[in-house]
Amino acid sequence: MRPDVLDLKAYYASALGPPTVNAIANTLPKFQKGERVLALGYGIPYLEALAHECSRAVAAMPARQGALIWQQEGGNQACLVDVDDLPFDDALFDHVLLIHCLEYSGQVGRSLEEAARVLSACGRLHVVVPNRVGPWSRVEATPFGNGRPFSSGQLQDLMHRAHLAAETWQMALMLPPWKIVTRWMDRAEPVGRRLWSKFGGVYVVSARKERFAGRLKAAQSAASAAPIRVPTFAPVPAARASTYQRLTTQR
Repeated sequence: MRPDVLDLKAYYASALGPPTVNAIANTLPKFQKGERVLALGYGIPYLEALAHECSRAVAAMPARQGALIWQQEGGNQACLVDVDDLPFDDALFDHVLLIHCLEYSGQVGRSLEEAARVLSACGRLHVVVPNRVGPWSRVEATPFGNGRPFSSGQLQDLMHRAHLAAETWQMALMLPPWKIVTRWMDRAEPVGRRLWSKFGGVYVVSARKERFAGRLKAAQSAASAAPIRVPTFAPVPAARASTYQRLTTQR
């Protein structure tokens, strides 16, 4: 079951949240000045840790999960999207980060293909997914304990089908998801990768595109033109509308 955006926010505000961000962020590159970065799923904590220098960072969140407004210089940088039909132009981003995304997707291959489509020719796709044999996939109190975990073979096959070539494979979250061990998590990460790497909590894979193809756009007359999906920001009435604001994608 996909967690609600407020549940994700609450997790990252808990005692386990900052060590989780540190462990995963340390396996990812720091995004550089002038680069454009897209996070799909729930990537706000990671963008805040890694995207200080980039020219544009966008937090795109699945419609079924909900979204929170994420303020940066220039206003809100968050939107609701359909991860299988992204409302962005081809080759728009230098980095695409998928976190809390693929394990909840009903069409994992399609989601990967869409992420690759909006990635530039020299860009990198960063995929973070729960490890099927790791302890984090068995604890439902964390976001990595919900949805579908992956084995390395399954992930390799999915990336191959999406014409993505993995450049680095790393593991993160090497200690169990217990609050009592949070103070040692940062120091245990490099040790765990050497001694029990197969049992890490998540795979962190960085890949590049092997095939370059955009979405086909047939010529359309004014009468038959289909609506174009664009990310917009508008409140939607909900039971908890007084505590947070959801965003919706309008046609």
